Amino acid sequence: NGELALNYERICGSKGYSYDYFQAQERYKHNPVWIENHAYHRRLVVAPETMDEIGYEDCDFVSQEDHWYWWRQFASWKIRVELHLPCRDPIDHLLSNCNYANVIFNCEGDLVNEISRCLLYMDRFNNSLNGSRDFPNFNVKCFRSELTSKYIEYMGTRLQRKRFQSTYAFRPTNKARNKRYECLWQNESAKLQVENYLKELDYYKFCNKCIDSPDDLLAYWNQELLHSRSSSPGAQEHEAATFERLGQDLVLYGHIHMAKTGGSSLNGELALNYERICGSKGYSYDYFQAQERYK
Repeated sequence: NGELALNYERICGSKGYSYDYFQAQERYKHNPVWIENHAYHRRLVVAPETMDEIGYEDCDFVSQEDHWYWWRQFASWKIRVELHLPCRDPIDHLLSNCNYANVIFNCEGDLVNEISRCLLYMDRFNNSLNGSRDFPNFNVKCFRSELTSKYIEYMGTRLQRKRFQSTYAFRPTNKARNKRYECLWQNESAKLQVENYLKELDYYKFCNKCIDSPDDLLAYWNQELLHSRSSSPGAQEHEAATFERLGQDLVLYGHIHMAKTGGSSLNGELALNYERICGSKGYSYDYFQAQERYK
């Protein structure tokens, strides 16, 4: 969420929005401890009620940490909704959750109970999201979570780059793990039982079917990318030159809002219908919902 919001337009997520992420990260780099303790006030975490107030009409990419049914609001939109599900090795994922929840998994205890102590927020995915009657315009695709950098590269072919690019400052959301103290790696019997239990859960079952299938975003795209670059050795240089030329042609337009010259309406109409309008009488990113509340 953060890396996309930093470098691409119209990213809307609980961990950052495109329109102000650059400055939010600059504040984090200068004082990370204070920012982490006041994340909601420094824009690196966006509260659900704030996201709903802004609305999603100006988004190309939405990242949300909520119950799977939250996505139902987009089922009536006259567009296709493609959800991307990160898939992780079940045991590694479980133990990462244990670490986050400060739980030490006990291989000698009731394994189902131990699993339930660790698995967090599994209600964020449901098979219904994949084109069911309630979600007719949806489909779900997947990618291996350890290939996040490749996923960012893939999304870069789908999203609009910002005019100013920057390097993402990683913000850890979990403390460091020590696998020597994670008993499942040494206890094959317990590990097998846990794996058999996990693979029956919707999330892991879907991932098992999706990874390396045509719905795996990166499985075939990486091969296509390599083939494209090998068959057109000058393609990357051409893309870079084109981007540089476009950058030189970009213009920032300024509106001098003289009193009583129709500037408020001008600002509002542009913000309603065009991207990256930033004015004292309205911003593109949330003007649609602001006007709905006004009406």
